[in-house]
Amino acid sequence: MNNSAMLRQINQCLSMHVNTLLTFPVYDPQNIKEDIDSFSAKVKSIVASENLSSEDRELISSINDYSKLIYCILSERIALQEGPSHIYEEVDESHQQVTGTGVETTEESEADKKSNRRLIKKQLDILEKWYLENLRHPYLTRESIQELMTATSLSKCQVQNWYVFF
Repeated sequence: MNNSAMLRQINQCLSMHVNTLLTFPVYDPQNIKEDIDSFSAKVKSIVASENLSSEDRELISSINDYSKLIYCILSERIALQEGPSHIYEEVDESHQQVTGTGVETTEESEADKKSNRRLIKKQLDILEKWYLENLRHPYLTRESIQELMTATSLSKCQVQNWYVFF
């Protein structure tokens, strides 16, 4: 099998893994790990050969994108298993690491004003509680939007954005 055919096959398999992860709640992580380990070794050997066509380069780029996507999906699933509030704790910690605790300049204070538009913990707790209580049918209705707007003092747009990005 030539390099291009092997890369196409790897790309197709990774695409199927992404589809499986996005479609089915249950998956075989061992199977995915074995495939990715095998694919990684094959791609490394192909890249080491330094005899790559433009199609090979595009396929390698696509394989890289699928690999990153699989990593993100699996990381998100692991984080969700640890609990929804765990995700927000990580985001808050990473934000604190980025901003630091030193003296602020005027540029930093302008950035902080923009970041203060984030939801507060109490609002997130209310929203997460609603989501967990509605796991069987976690879709917003007019009534649930109104209920969440009242409980959190958020606008309709903010509630809908939280739902979309949650």
